[in-house]
Amino acid sequence: MSDPSINVETGELNNFAKDVRFEADEVFRPAVSRAAVSLSGINFGQKNASGAVHAAKTRYSQAMSAHVRNLNAYVEAAGIMAAAAELVAKEFDAVDANNAEAAARVNAMLRSATDEAHRKAFEQAYGTGGAV
Repeated sequence: MSDPSINVETGELNNFAKDVRFEADEVFRPAVSRAAVSLSGINFGQKNASGAVHAAKTRYSQAMSAHVRNLNAYVEAAGIMAAAAELVAKEFDAVDANNAEAAARVNAMLRSATDEAHRKAFEQAYGTGGAV
């Protein structure tokens, strides 16, 4: 029989994966897309010929690009985390199912051996040839 003290609850892990996937796909990804569009244009200093203003615009553009890349990486990481959680839950479920099946087979073998031992003991005690 399997050890009843070991019980991996995968339902909450599956819920976590679903929640993370939903947040990544339905909340963060659209928000990042909207932010990328609104941050793509640099409107300040258009009529200023100052080198410092143009350098600031360049640094601002680089910072915004890096920020959008980081947000996209965050969304991607959330998807990877959700997939990993789903895989871990699936693997634990498979192991638990395999362990349950293996335990059932072992129990059946032990039951068969015990029944055979009882039958032989009954034969020896009563000499009936095993018929009960």
